[in-house]
Amino acid sequence: MAGAPLSRMQGQLGLTMRRAFDAHMVDLARNAGAVVLLGDAVDDLDEAGRAVILKSGRRLGFQHLVGADGVNSAVARILYGAAFDPAVIGFGLEIEVPRADLPNHAEDVEIDFGRADWGYGWVFPKRDSFTIGVGGVHRRNPDMKAKLAAYLTDKGLDPSRYKVKGQYLPFGRCREKPGRGRVLLCGDAAGFVDPITGEGIGYAIESGYMAGAAIIAAVARGRPDSAFAIYARATAPIRRSMRQARGWRLLIFHRWAKGLFAKAFGRARILRQGYLDIMAGTKDYEDLWGLMGAETRRVVGRRIRRILSRA
Repeated sequence: MAGAPLSRMQGQLGLTMRRAFDAHMVDLARNAGAVVLLGDAVDDLDEAGRAVILKSGRRLGFQHLVGADGVNSAVARILYGAAFDPAVIGFGLEIEVPRADLPNHAEDVEIDFGRADWGYGWVFPKRDSFTIGVGGVHRRNPDMKAKLAAYLTDKGLDPSRYKVKGQYLPFGRCREKPGRGRVLLCGDAAGFVDPITGEGIGYAIESGYMAGAAIIAAVARGRPDSAFAIYARATAPIRRSMRQARGWRLLIFHRWAKGLFAKAFGRARILRQGYLDIMAGTKDYEDLWGLMGAETRRVVGRRIRRILSRA
């Protein structure tokens, strides 16, 4: 399992540097009329008085509040007492490797399920670099740094040469009630992160759009307090997908099934492409049973053709 990658896949995935992506999103918000306040974090929330209190002491009133403040969400902490459950949280480490350091590396996305317990290693090719990392359920990987070092060493890289970045991933159990009243939680703050792939940006954008639409609809109906109910209905498919992924995670990562799945995945062209499509957001976990059926038919058909060719 810890040897060569199980798959190298090609598909429609957009890969970019997070710093550039975030800056672009901020510019879009600013150009749309948003007032951008930087360098002053949320300290408290007066839900009844509909106001956010910043670290500086500044008080900002709101009619509706969208908490899109990530895995360490202050809004979620104030609403629920904690931003996430440490028993199920994920953690990832990654580095940026200049292309000159890996001149002969493939241009495909690489997924290696043997690099972390209840997780995987990855290589994402980008314009100027390769992003290489490992991630998985935090409590199952106390030696994550060593696992990243081993992954890099196997690729002929010296781990000491690169700056390592770490980040918690709030996957495992998304919030079934992502907010309440006029306060809505989006993206990582709501736990909308795929329990298998760790993908969260797509869900963050989608849920952010849903939150805005829910607020607009609630105000248009003259019932501003109904924003959360509208939002909860809109995000129901996301939460359903998260539940399905938790079920598949048992099949993929549990110790009695992991080896069998990894072996099958490494040979299953349709299943590998389907996994990539799930990461890209063009397929959902509801499609996975069909993909497995298609893969089974492909393998059976290939064996039948071999038998007939020998007859």
